Amino acid sequence: AMRSPILRKNIALCRIDTTHSELGTEVEVGKLDGQQKRIRAS
Repeated sequence: AMRSPILRKNIALCRIDTTHSELGTEVEVGKLDGQQKRIRAS
């Protein structure tokens, strides 16, 4: 993730399975390094 100078907020990129790809679908994003912190995204 990084801060966008145009949007003035943090942005990130992730890959998800196509079964969850419909716009507006809520998902939880976590890290692969084993940290338990989850972030809600849509």
